[in-house]
Amino acid sequence: MTTMDWSRVFSLLSHELRSPAAVIGGYARMLSAGRLNDDERLQAYAQIERAAGRVTAIGHQAADLARWLSPSADGASPVELRALVTQALSRSASPERVVTDDSIEQSALKVSALDRGALTNAVSAAIDAVCREVADDGSVRMLARVDKDAGACDILVGPAETLAAGLPDYAPRDGSTVTHVSAEREGLGLALIVSAVVLNAHGGRLSTVEGRRDVIALRLRTEAEVV
Repeated sequence: MTTMDWSRVFSLLSHELRSPAAVIGGYARMLSAGRLNDDERLQAYAQIERAAGRVTAIGHQAADLARWLSPSADGASPVELRALVTQALSRSASPERVVTDDSIEQSALKVSALDRGALTNAVSAAIDAVCREVADDGSVRMLARVDKDAGACDILVGPAETLAAGLPDYAPRDGSTVTHVSAEREGLGLALIVSAVVLNAHGGRLSTVEGRRDVIALRLRTEAEVV
């Protein structure tokens, strides 16, 4: 099981639930008191439905977290890195902002996946986390770096201009930084925490790069020898 600062995890969970709960409670009181006209009631129902959906999503994330804290190590299969990234982008909130580097587009590399869907969601959550840190008019880039000696590769996600300039001092930090990365990302629910735990269960890790909030590295175990 990955090391977690559980006090911070539960603090984040409380914060993420408080907002939709307040929306539901506030509109329910106004509806009960008869303070809204017909148009306002329709708006209230829409807001309640949206907030309830948010609570449901966080509930699913909590269930995923529980599952991946004690995963089964059986049944791993190879997945093409290029296909994994493509699918993760399709699930992200802002795929049009993200450019994939030739190191991904032309890669024949395969990575190990216990659950392809969960691993895809883990990559997608990292993409969304970075996009929230980059200005709306800024593009995000993804590139891959191979560590043959470790039998792994790192997917870097960050501002396009930053990764284009290179990161000569790049070195993923150890797993202890995982909760630091996750707990400060409000608005994502538990998605990035689940991402970190899923990567850990796959023998990888989610890390910051040089302490930056807008650059995330995801380490994945490789299944095929890199030519």
